[in-house]
Amino acid sequence: MNTLSIDFGTSYCAASYLNEAAQVVPIVFGLNKYNGRCYKFPSVIQYALDSNNQEQKVIGEIALTNLIQSNYGDSSIVSKIKTELRETSGYIINGKPKKSAVIVSDIISKIKFQAEKQSGRIFNRAIITHPAQYESTKQDLMVKAAQACGFEEVVLLEEPKAAAYAFLDCYKLQSDKGAIVFDYGGGTIDIAYLWIDNKTPVFKFAPVSQSKCGGEYIDLLLHNIIMSKANPCANEISPALLDTCSRMKVNLSHSEQETIVFNGKAFTFDLDTFNKLIYPKVGIAISLLKDVVKQCENCNLPIDYIFLNGGSSRLNIITDTITQIVPDAEILKYDGIGDDLAVAIGGILYHKNISKGVSNQLDGTTTKSKNVITKNDILDKIRKRYNEMKA
Repeated sequence: MNTLSIDFGTSYCAASYLNEAAQVVPIVFGLNKYNGRCYKFPSVIQYALDSNNQEQKVIGEIALTNLIQSNYGDSSIVSKIKTELRETSGYIINGKPKKSAVIVSDIISKIKFQAEKQSGRIFNRAIITHPAQYESTKQDLMVKAAQACGFEEVVLLEEPKAAAYAFLDCYKLQSDKGAIVFDYGGGTIDIAYLWIDNKTPVFKFAPVSQSKCGGEYIDLLLHNIIMSKANPCANEISPALLDTCSRMKVNLSHSEQETIVFNGKAFTFDLDTFNKLIYPKVGIAISLLKDVVKQCENCNLPIDYIFLNGGSSRLNIITDTITQIVPDAEILKYDGIGDDLAVAIGGILYHKNISKGVSNQLDGTTTKSKNVITKNDILDKIRKRYNEMKA
């Protein structure tokens, strides 16, 4: 059974699998403008209507660009669905209801198709990562969405646990050491403590999590501050301004001052002012870390390393504050394959670790219920699926 690890993120999605040599291979979803490989794509989907009033699915970078260009929104575009899953109400798309499971399934289908096209194999098992304290109803929805894509088996894995496997593989750390995974992404902060035992993570207590405090919500906080000054009467969200706030946030990780121009007005932020403005969201992550550190102290568990993962963990205020809270710990950032792929890669490493001795190779033939399926048969199935998606 071929396994695909999927990081279905609030902001981006990524995936990886094991090749014939049991090496980790990330899925390539395209090229950037510098012809560099893109190992992730925005978790944005658009159901655009063609000339015959039929829905066409646009997923990833183009959907995000269309969202930004629409400025005040477009009812055919859905973003941040992972955090805002509407289990019962669903979404209204082009004037018609569409269930969340269908939307998630459409995005996962893109991941599965691209993985099968790249690898030349059919993936029938999925490892899907999720926040540490993701509601059971949302977990069930993710499973149903993956099954609708053709996955026969779906395994759910907490994101900080997946990240731990990637960090341990990347840094080859010594045994008998303690580490905290600080996974701060677009929507959620996840924190887990692990003990390294013979290069394997042993989680001493359950990971903790808090939603709606990550990078997407920091951007929204900045957006609302600027909008209240530029256009006090407006009560809508401007995707264009949100995108600008996101860019400023990234730039302020490397500079001391940035300026945003919106509605003809300039708004300048120095690093200190910026940190104070975003603290209502960042403070949630910091408070959660303090709780975990306190729990470690109460249990006499050492903290030798801090694994920083997720885009929001790169904020200056985060690294500076962590250094103050745990001054003796070594801060490590993921430096493995690709950019920001620790969770997707950690998922497949988790699978590799728990299934030692189970072959995951594609050697040209695979036997299933007395039928022999050749690699060419698999490629034909992928091409057929691709043609169906185009149609």
